[in-house]
This record gives sequence, structure tokens and C-alpha cells, in this order.
Amino acid sequence: MIRIRTIANTMPTVDELHTMLGKRGLPTDGRKAELEQRLNKAERRENKRARTTVNSVADEWLCPITRELPADPVLAEDRKIYERAAITKWLGEKRSSPTTGAAMGTRLVSAPQVRNTIEKLVESGLVDADKTAAWKKKIEDEQLLKKVRREADQGDTKAMHILGLVHKNGEKGLAPDVKQARDWFERATELGHVAAMAIFGQYLLQGVGGPAVPALGSSTPDAPRSAARIWPRTCSGRHS
Repeated sequence: MIRIRTIANTMPTVDELHTMLGKRGLPTDGRKAELEQRLNKAERRENKRARTTVNSVADEWLCPITRELPADPVLAEDRKIYERAAITKWLGEKRSSPTTGAAMGTRLVSAPQVRNTIEKLVESGLVDADKTAAWKKKIEDEQLLKKVRREADQGDTKAMHILGLVHKNGEKGLAPDVKQARDWFERATELGHVAAMAIFGQYLLQGVGGPAVPALGSSTPDAPRSAARIWPRTCSGRHS
């Protein structure tokens, strides 16, 4: 982690000031207040340079589609790094590079080293606030999604319903996947979750995510269309 020391939160002695200024090739004459002011200016310049450097590195990892730091970075066949959900959705609609426009296949390779680098850049505190906030929100959603999935695997029908909506709409960092959505709605339906039952009935009627079975389908207009309404606010939050 990069740390920028400033004299604002330290009380260096005159000898320490002489040493720190000397290392920077700056004059060491004058009273202590003058030395502190000289060092403070130097450190502000260094801080600014460090921020510029770190943000330049961070910009190299911005997803070309979302223009945000990816939480789940993958390497595509055009040798560019993308947010997995964004490039998966893109390649589901067209087989070309978002960057060059050239024809491109669908093979994606996870890039954990890029994720680790981005995490260290964010932790440095030097990345611009807008980039940091968006990335942290995606990481929070990722952690919540894991929690919801664990609860669904343990038989929680509300969690199953949420996962169905997330996959249906491509929310919380996931690309739309109606087959996965149908599977979760079906599991929740088998355990008696009414809202999931309504959506699963629509899927059976329309053949969404699998074969149509009109005889078993039904339609209910009151089913939530998005996980946003029932998504837990924190990792300790409960589903409504």
C-alpha cells in the first residue's frame, strides 16, 4: 500500500527536518517554521505526483465498456481487460471487440492479478473518489450476492427468488441469464414461494429459459420485476 506522509500529522524535530529536506535536495537553512513550510510544500507536490501516477495506472484497467474499474476482470480475445458481466452481455449480442471493432470469439480468462492490483490501488487512497466509490459498491454487491447464494443453497426461498431476479435482469454484476433465473424461480416455486411461482408460471407460458409448458403456466402481475426492491442493504441485512 502506498502511504504519503505529511508533517500535518507528525512533529519532526529540526534535525529530522534537515534530513528530510536534504534528501530532497532542498535548502536546510532557516527557522523550524520555515523548514516545516518548505517540507510541507514538497510533500504536497509529491502527493500530487503520486496521485497522478496512481490514477494513470488505474485508468489502464478501466473496462472499455463500463469505463469503471472492474470487480471481476477478465481477459478477452482482443487482449483487453473487461468487467465480466459487461463483456459477456456484449458478446451475447455481437461477436466483435468493443475496443477495435474486429471480429472476436467468446473466450474469457479470469484475471485475478488485475483484481489484486486494482484492490491495492484503491486501498492506497490515491485513486479518484468516483472510481473508488463505484468499485467498492460492486465489491459490496459481490459479497452480498455470495451471502444470498449461501442462503439459497440452504433452502431459503426468498434468497432463491432474489437470485432469480438478479439473473433475470443482469443485476449486481451479473450478466442476464434467463436459464439460471428459471432454475432459481423453479426451485423457489417447488418450496411454495408465491412471487417466484408467478414468474415461473410466466416462463412456462412463454418458454423463457427453457421449454414452454402452457398447461402448467400462469401469470400474476404483482411479482417484483427487479431485485433492487428486495436486495439486502448490508451483509447482515435480511430479505423482505
